[in-house]
Amino acid sequence: SDHSELYALLREQSAVFMKRFLAQLFKQRAVTRDADANDDVEAIDEDDPRHRANAQLSSAIVAHAAQVVQGDGREFYMLEIPVRISRTKFRSSIALLDDRVRAHLHIISPLASFERVARPDLKLYYEKGEGHFTPMGAQLLVDATDSQLTASKHLAACRNPGKSDGTARTAAR
Repeated sequence: SDHSELYALLREQSAVFMKRFLAQLFKQRAVTRDADANDDVEAIDEDDPRHRANAQLSSAIVAHAAQVVQGDGREFYMLEIPVRISRTKFRSSIALLDDRVRAHLHIISPLASFERVARPDLKLYYEKGEGHFTPMGAQLLVDATDSQLTASKHLAACRNPGKSDGTARTAAR
């Protein structure tokens, strides 16, 4: 193989073939991924047994967590992370929870803010990798959380120590 021109030719041609094949494969994956991202299919098949089981389990876990937190006299907040369908379309991640569970939650949702600022040239999520928020998406999430929490009656007592029972000030001393 060290001195064979035929071997060298076959090796070079197979390398060229593999490079072209991999380039075509990656290109096809990118086209499929873009088509999926631009797909307008927002509906979740609620008749799918896996969806029902997931929704029931998620609802039970959230209901239990809320019950434990509220049992301690605290407010339970749930932060919604919008599901990205495309750069301009999002779906609720909390919609799968049972209506009775959602009715008892303080839900912080940046969904309206995301939809309001979304445009094709603005990324709110990184499109490669794990799909984390961009700085703009994170800021929308922080702003929604801040406005909801600052309106909390429980936290208002923390801002006005004179109106509280004094335990917070005593503990701080």
